Amino acid sequence: TSTIRYTNENYIDSKKIGISENFIFDKLGWWTSTNEMDLNYSAATSNLIFITVLKGFNSTASTNNDFNLNKNKTILFNANYTYVFQSVSGIFNYLPHSSFSLALQVLLLDKNLKISLRASDIFRTERERYSSTVNGIQQTGNNYYDNQAINLSVSYKFGNKILKVNQRQTGNEEEQKRTGG
Repeated sequence: TSTIRYTNENYIDSKKIGISENFIFDKLGWWTSTNEMDLNYSAATSNLIFITVLKGFNSTASTNNDFNLNKNKTILFNANYTYVFQSVSGIFNYLPHSSFSLALQVLLLDKNLKISLRASDIFRTERERYSSTVNGIQQTGNNYYDNQAINLSVSYKFGNKILKVNQRQTGNEEEQKRTGG
């Protein structure tokens, strides 16, 4: 029939093995780059004969870059990019997708006033597209959760920046001197 029935049951056993690598570049005072790469192999099994399980590699790469745009470090810029390669998970085959975000932050009034502007998923590419075959029926999905946004935030830090710490004697100073503490 052309009827699709959805039921909740434990129909898949999935295993993944992989490796992740992080690299931080911070040799320049005005630029810090955090880079990540993840590669894994996914394999699934099922007791249901009409389920087509998939096996294959999955990979994600991302870079997050912070820039100090002036000597006083009061104008800051961030660029963040993530790319998810074509991948498999359980019964689903996922197409590649990515996300690109930018942020600008300005610190004023002795760094007490913070003004931040952030744009997320600028190119609207954070779209999850997938397909699977169950009982000979091809299924496709196209999910876009609309993470595209522009945020403006303003915050001010109140309060005393210089706190005095009172040293208190505990009564066992003589014992600490005797034991070398």
